[in-house]
Amino acid sequence: MITIFIILSWISYGIISSAKGIYDGYLWHYWLESWFKKILNSNTSLKGMQNEGKYLHKIGSYLTALPLLIILLGALALNFSILKVLFLGISLSTVNPLFHLGYMFHTRNKLNNKTYTDSFKSTHTISDGNTDKFKKLTVKLFNTYKKRVIFAIISIITLLLSIFI
Repeated sequence: MITIFIILSWISYGIISSAKGIYDGYLWHYWLESWFKKILNSNTSLKGMQNEGKYLHKIGSYLTALPLLIILLGALALNFSILKVLFLGISLSTVNPLFHLGYMFHTRNKLNNKTYTDSFKSTHTISDGNTDKFKKLTVKLFNTYKKRVIFAIISIITLLLSIFI
């Protein structure tokens, strides 16, 4: 029962994160597009864009934080040990960027294929790698996606710890 709850929680949170990534991809694409037109017409529009962006980000954060909180409170209500809940929380919070950012990048690139021309490589602020053409493919992949690889490793290890502890 406990193992099934943990695995279903992980899968459902991955689905929630993916859906939020798709939603954010559409939201940010069309929101930024509309604001860029306003900024070109008025110098004072940039301040309004920044304020509105903060609110959109805050609302979006609640859309992923509330399901996480519900899952963790549900685990506590089912008398999981504090350690299991801690590891489950770490696992869920580190799996979120993998699915959320991946689907957001994919959606924004699908809407405008010039958004991320190098497929999220080191030239983008969102990436963190070096993609020198003379490096081996595995080194390129790790350097380009190293934060995501580290998040995936942490998520899987803590998922296993939450199941077996």
